[in-house]
Amino acid sequence: MEDPKISALLIVFNEEKNIEEALNSVEFADEIIVLDSFSTDKTVDIIKSKYPKVKLYQNKFEDFTKQRNLCISYSKNDWILFLDADERITPKLKNEILKEIKKPVTQNAYFFKRKFFFMGEKVNYSGTQNDKNIRLFKKEVAHYDENKRGS
Repeated sequence: MEDPKISALLIVFNEEKNIEEALNSVEFADEIIVLDSFSTDKTVDIIKSKYPKVKLYQNKFEDFTKQRNLCISYSKNDWILFLDADERITPKLKNEILKEIKKPVTQNAYFFKRKFFFMGEKVNYSGTQNDKNIRLFKKEVAHYDENKRGS
């Protein structure tokens, strides 16, 4: 049986300061897709010049739900890994993701606990220390609900 494949997806707008580290952190994905909302900074130039394997699309931003579902529609793999441009997949998390999706029985979706940083320092006591979001899921069973639109 062939190993499951991952599509890493990013929705961006004016992320020239973050895009390289974000893309580097998902380099292990079988496919990387960036959906840009017509950035006015150097985001698109950086992607085109330094990341030729990244599939770059552009679409006017209406809401996060539409952008996420559109980005998913461009993907071709079984697993979707969503990442914000200011988030990073650590080497430890990368290994855990790859190990988990190769198991004979997996969940349909996985929460990621997030760590927040401010000015290079970890934020411990803001109420965000237990924050988690679904970031990895099977394409066939998940999508974003149009009735619960994020702005």
